[in-house]
Amino acid sequence: MPINSRSDSYEALMWDVLCNVHGYLPRPGARVLDLGAHFGMFSLYCAARGAEVTAVEPSKKALLELQHSKEVANAIGAGHIEIIPCAVWSEGRGMPLYERSDSSAAHTLMDSSTDKFEIVSARSLRAIMNYQTFDCVKVDIEGAEWEVFRVMEQEDFDRIRFLTIEIHNDLLSLEKRREVGQKLIDAFPHHKIIPVQVNGVATEDVATLICWR
Repeated sequence: MPINSRSDSYEALMWDVLCNVHGYLPRPGARVLDLGAHFGMFSLYCAARGAEVTAVEPSKKALLELQHSKEVANAIGAGHIEIIPCAVWSEGRGMPLYERSDSSAAHTLMDSSTDKFEIVSARSLRAIMNYQTFDCVKVDIEGAEWEVFRVMEQEDFDRIRFLTIEIHNDLLSLEKRREVGQKLIDAFPHHKIIPVQVNGVATEDVATLICWR
């Protein structure tokens, strides 16, 4: 797997980490969909290499930083970042977006143990994709992955060439983690599982799943 091996700056190190974690090296003109874009690190990583990025993020706080990432991409004359301010769910509706109780930065649709939330709009992945084909889809949606992918059909998956998804073991039951993982594995001809590690030892649980065709 090719990676950016530069190490002369923080930015180069960030690219290295992102490329190694997600296993994706964008090419100029590639179409990338960043679900759960947060501050836009992955979006900017792809745009800096000439990709055309659609970044989806519901949090108002994160959207401010994401807008900055878009401006940086424009300033360096790289690929374009289009921002869609919404959450991803199985259907379009208004939903409470909660602050993660274990993190001041992350937000989730799945954890109602806190009274800190904002109401956001949500759309289905099919509606966001709008029958377009994407070279890469990155998914980090804080436990909503089961709800999003359970309604996806094979024709939807066929429009994705490379998919990298974080499986949130702390927010999904084992049954739902296995269900969404198996559905994605069945939908793509190739896959790689990055397992959860406990004390440096890999377990049978999945941390990140990479699928491609």
